[in-house]
Amino acid sequence: MIFEEAYLDSEYGVKAKRSTRARLTVCAYGGTHGGSLTFSTQNLGKLSAVGGGTINLPATTNIAPQESFFSTCVYEAGTASGSLNDIKVLGTFTENETGMQSDSNGSLTAVKLEFTPDYLIDNYTHRHRVGVRETAKCSWMPSDAAVICEAGTGGRLNLIDGEWYYVAPLMAGASPYLTAVCQGTRYLLALDVVEPQSVVAKSADAFDYGIPPNAAGGAGMDLELVILPTNVSFMGIAVQEVPSDYKDPQGYFANSYFDFAWSHTTNMKAGVWHDIHAHNYFMNDYAEMGDRLPCMTMSGEVAEDDTYGWIAGTMNWFIPAGWNETGSGETDAPVKQFCAYWQRFKMASDGTLEVEKLANVVQRKTNTVVRLNGEIVPLRPR
Repeated sequence: MIFEEAYLDSEYGVKAKRSTRARLTVCAYGGTHGGSLTFSTQNLGKLSAVGGGTINLPATTNIAPQESFFSTCVYEAGTASGSLNDIKVLGTFTENETGMQSDSNGSLTAVKLEFTPDYLIDNYTHRHRVGVRETAKCSWMPSDAAVICEAGTGGRLNLIDGEWYYVAPLMAGASPYLTAVCQGTRYLLALDVVEPQSVVAKSADAFDYGIPPNAAGGAGMDLELVILPTNVSFMGIAVQEVPSDYKDPQGYFANSYFDFAWSHTTNMKAGVWHDIHAHNYFMNDYAEMGDRLPCMTMSGEVAEDDTYGWIAGTMNWFIPAGWNETGSGETDAPVKQFCAYWQRFKMASDGTLEVEKLANVVQRKTNTVVRLNGEIVPLRPR
């Protein structure tokens, strides 16, 4: 018999204790002369009768000739066994006339299965909702029970220092389950494997380039990026901002001086794998534009007239995000893209530069005043 304590299910709600079931049936026949039936049990209290019933096991029952005794009950596990086969029932029938005895006994083990993801959510030990490639420890009590675990398609089991660990599939489309088998009983752990859904900026910190006033409007921000959802762990995968050839430079940014930055490619640090860390931390990303040159003609040449001024313009980067195994190399492509977002650059005719990414905006005019999301912030060197 195998059971689990309460756990978090796929809806992120608590599921009650779940157990396989076993039926205990006791029957005896009095025969020609009748006799007495006696019972003894050990640790039967570790089981709970389904529906609140119980089995009628009096210490001694007299059975008349040609009469029968019958009692049955279905049980679930309530408490883990302390040792193998420690739940026992023994019945002895003693014939009235001859005193001959016949015995029958049965025993079983109540195995408590524990599926414990490495990453705890709200200090809740057990949950069946896991991220792709999330790792969970598989253990049981009593520890010497002969439990065999089987991973479903896409998942795998690793034996590390004598302990079994389940690793979830790389994508949710596989068959996400784990089966535990003990003494012929099979227990299915249905899992909800969750893929990355989006990237958010957990925090933003603006910085200044130290460019002299009136020279440029360069500014940027340091974004702490996190992968959602955070009620599972993605520490078994790596994520990258996937290179994109999307181009739409307008006005100021259509200047050939910026042709290297027109799209978010490997030149702009796209395509770099980042292993995901605790709390689904992705990376610290610098959303910036610092090399702002006034007094340029649209061909990228410095104007002779230093009052040439600024030209309004925009440039947008389209940034998909994808994942693969942790430790992926630079030649490994994402197995799947899961979201996309924009990084936008805007230059005003007065030289004000604005950079926007993931709901955060940093702005600097041609002065030493930097605004982050509309608020003036202290200057911090890049």
